[in-house]
Amino acid sequence: MGPLTLCHEKAAHKIGTDSVLLGAWFDTQDVVHVIDAGTGTGILALMAALRMPGSRITAVDISPGAVMEARANVQRNGLAERISIRQADIRLWLPENRQDLILANPPYFENRAGSNGRTVARSGGVAFLDALFALGAGALTPDGRVALVWPVERRYDLLATAYGHGFSLCREMWVRDHPAANYGRMFSEWCRQAEGDLVQERLTMFRTPGGMPTEEYRQLAGKWVDL
Repeated sequence: MGPLTLCHEKAAHKIGTDSVLLGAWFDTQDVVHVIDAGTGTGILALMAALRMPGSRITAVDISPGAVMEARANVQRNGLAERISIRQADIRLWLPENRQDLILANPPYFENRAGSNGRTVARSGGVAFLDALFALGAGALTPDGRVALVWPVERRYDLLATAYGHGFSLCREMWVRDHPAANYGRMFSEWCRQAEGDLVQERLTMFRTPGGMPTEEYRQLAGKWVDL
């Protein structure tokens, strides 16, 4: 995948467009210490490490299998000195030091029946959001941020949860597949303190259904995936 060598054969939640876009989009300004919450394959931690050569990243996942695969990917890319992988439940864990940024591509389906790995990895919904912003309230510096991806149709759940933990929306990007499609996902950054006007962006990935990538999609993600 671009400058990274990644495997996700054992992962319940495979590498997808959402993680790549979030990893390429988040604001790197004034960021040194990062948490990748629910790291899965480790892709967000690895992208953060490459985008910010001076950063230190702690990648956390509750799944032993995900932790093993993330560690292998970190080793494979020679970044073990800067990325620490932890098996932990973010509802019960706090880092030793204050952090500048929390990244997450959270499971946004509500918990449902089934115990296979993919079902568990893709489930969590508002409960995961609540744990994520609670972690942010306890782990971030006063200027720290949370950056994540979430379905546009469930924007209210995200707004209500984030505001309930004292976070304000400072930047967002809505993404759709092509001009005739509805906007499906929103990428957002949340600040512990209001930082002026909200920055709003829109991204269309392809010119037509199944067609050529748009120039803005190439500029954002072209370094990381073949377009």
